[in-house]
Amino acid sequence: MPKANFKQIISAYSLIVFFYIIAYCPLLIQKILARLFSVIAWHLIKSRRKVALRNIELCFKHLDKNTQIKLAKQTFYRNILGFFQTASAWCRPAKHFKKNLQVKNIEILNDAIKSSKGVLLVGGHFTILDMAGVLLSLITNYHTVYRQHNNPILNNFMIKSRGRFTTSGIDRKNLKAMIRVLRSGQIMWYAPDQDYGRRESIFAPFFGIDTATITATSRLAKIGNAQVLFTSYFEVSPGKYELRFFKPENFLSGDDFNDTQIYNNWLQSEIEQFPSQYLWLHKRFKTRPEGEKSIY
Repeated sequence: MPKANFKQIISAYSLIVFFYIIAYCPLLIQKILARLFSVIAWHLIKSRRKVALRNIELCFKHLDKNTQIKLAKQTFYRNILGFFQTASAWCRPAKHFKKNLQVKNIEILNDAIKSSKGVLLVGGHFTILDMAGVLLSLITNYHTVYRQHNNPILNNFMIKSRGRFTTSGIDRKNLKAMIRVLRSGQIMWYAPDQDYGRRESIFAPFFGIDTATITATSRLAKIGNAQVLFTSYFEVSPGKYELRFFKPENFLSGDDFNDTQIYNNWLQSEIEQFPSQYLWLHKRFKTRPEGEKSIY
């Protein structure tokens, strides 16, 4: 990665200072600031507002227009609060959050750990993603897959911060390292629910929409001789976070469409329970089947 330029240096250290300040603010202050910033962002970041509204319009057709707008605004709030929670996760000791942790179906994870096989822990881009990483570290050791940040200083800060509570971070392009971790019987966590284009994806329904979904999950598990568990994570009440574990049935069927459909169905069912706590700001439906026009 190239060295940071002057602009990147200033922006990186400004953000790092902000992270440490916001991380040590009480949760109530974080939520008040997140509410304020979400109102500002709603009015200023028109491109993301349009994306969120379009995603919600497509996925929650049963809601009337006013309710869809309300959900989109709540999504802005949740994503900004999630940004603050990332700051807390990166800057504060993991043990600080132990009192805030609830776990559902822990026996599923424990049974998988007892096996000699590795575990591919498959999640999604819920708003408390990095906070969930800290919480997971309180119950097991694991490796995580990440995407490099364009700013080398922020990238280094991210890696070091996550390194406090993960065994290692693996670049999402480093398939050999992923396979090595799984074959050694360890746990690797990643979230495959973004649009990575047509090349590595097939189209499977998600909220009733043909959605480009990567098939890497099945391939990684098979090549790595690993079990597959699904995991979700939400703020279920003020300051209380819940990790959930699921053992999908009929996964690794040998049929990529079947496997991606199982994942998308599960992900949808989890999102529907806390719909504002998902990354609706991402163009999840950007890649379309051949001949179909953009929905954005």
